[in-house]
Amino acid sequence: MSPGKENQLEGIARGFVTLSGGERDRCDIVLRYSTDDPLVCLISARHGHGSACWVISRDLLSAGLTGTAGMGDITVEPVAEQNKPLGVLL
Repeated sequence: MSPGKENQLEGIARGFVTLSGGERDRCDIVLRYSTDDPLVCLISARHGHGSACWVISRDLLSAGLTGTAGMGDITVEPVAEQNKPLGVLL
């Protein structure tokens, strides 16, 4: 991912990360991408534990709008809440 700064966008959200034992921990999530790049950088940061970065495709995010997609560390599935736009659960 080496896009020009003028095309780079970023979104920040609060979320949870599921740990290897199945427990969940709160984290900050940053999605960083460029309008001319098919890849998205997903950064999750847990307080006191540093951060982890995954590079995922926009195709994976799109597929997750209609059903569960992906395998391994990152899976995406649709989330529909009344009176809210359709979203995805990563």
